[in-house]
Amino acid sequence: MTSDESDRLDIPTKVFNELDNMFFDDDGNAVNFHLRPKENTQDDPFDEYIQQELSQKLGELSIEGSSPLVSPDIVIYDQNIIKTKSGVLDNTHEIISVEVKKIERTSAGNISRASGLDYNSTPPCGTVRVHKNEQEYLDISSFYLFACLEQVGDERQHEVSAFVLCDGDVLNEDFDLYKSVAIESREKQIGIGTYSDGMDRQRPMFVFPNPLGAAEMDNEATLIHPDENIDENSPKLSKYYKLIRSDDNGYSRDFYCYRTGDESSEKVILENPFPTPGSRSSSTQSRGKFRLEPF
Repeated sequence: MTSDESDRLDIPTKVFNELDNMFFDDDGNAVNFHLRPKENTQDDPFDEYIQQELSQKLGELSIEGSSPLVSPDIVIYDQNIIKTKSGVLDNTHEIISVEVKKIERTSAGNISRASGLDYNSTPPCGTVRVHKNEQEYLDISSFYLFACLEQVGDERQHEVSAFVLCDGDVLNEDFDLYKSVAIESREKQIGIGTYSDGMDRQRPMFVFPNPLGAAEMDNEATLIHPDENIDENSPKLSKYYKLIRSDDNGYSRDFYCYRTGDESSEKVILENPFPTPGSRSSSTQSRGKFRLEPF
């Protein structure tokens, strides 16, 4: 790819191309790589590996990783552009975030948590807020990397058998929901229990779709982007699907799925392809009961 071609690509497309090169060879086979041992619960060698590799491959961009328990995981930006800006900055040629979601396979070889993935206490969103300092913030476009990470050989050797890099709006575009949880403070319930030294953090837990749960996304590397013309600027990529996300009230939005290789310009349409549980209820399930046998 020439420098002119690279300049026409936005940051998520550049990131996808590098991830594809990292995880798959020219024939589409998964590439083995080593991760350092995990040191503690919050430590994440895979996130660190991605950040280090992208820093080497995308030297023209600044790439920063977050500290444990801070979202997003990685922010990638053009330092020369954003140093004088604050507020809303949704140009994906200038800055994006990447949240990394690691997924395993079941014993049957299927993608785990296919019908819904835990996002912990921060809902996914196509816009997230990062801070330059105490006074200045940036509301930026957010992308999510879903990677099926598998151990092969010894405990340090791994491969990614499928991954999706998608615009966060594919999952949710309600920035007010994101802000209400990720930015605004919540009150804890303190002084509870017999000795008044317990605490309830009142922490929500969000479950949203897992794009790798769609059969069309497994065993492939896919970029899901709102731009219909990515393939015009990247000769390496071809459109494979038009993906439609819609709700019960008639709202819909189109996205486009790109992969390395040649594909017909006649796009297959996927409408709401991400699986959800067969039956859902607004009530939570009670905790499992320990039953004594044989009573």
